Amino acid sequence: MNSNNATRKLFFNVTKDCISFVTKLVHILMYIIMAVVAAKLIRASLCTIRVLRASISISSVFTGYMIAHAKNPRAKSENFPILILGFALVEATALFCLLMTFLILFAF
Repeated sequence: MNSNNATRKLFFNVTKDCISFVTKLVHILMYIIMAVVAAKLIRASLCTIRVLRASISISSVFTGYMIAHAKNPRAKSENFPILILGFALVEATALFCLLMTFLILFAF
């Protein structure tokens, strides 16, 4: 009977140790997952900052066009296609960064 009690105590001690180990392992895995999610959000925010920079560039392009048009209104036919090209390139960059943000957030 004593050996049966000793076996039970040993079994319960091993079971407690296993449960403790599994609990610690689950906590470690949760911290790893949280770190991965945090890294993903940081990368997405950096891409969003690039979109902000693109919008600042668009405003700079239009400001330059308005200044050029104010100085020489007759050169509108020369300046306007360059304005549209600059706007299109900056907008394409912004859309590309926005696409990368959504891919980082939802695809990976």
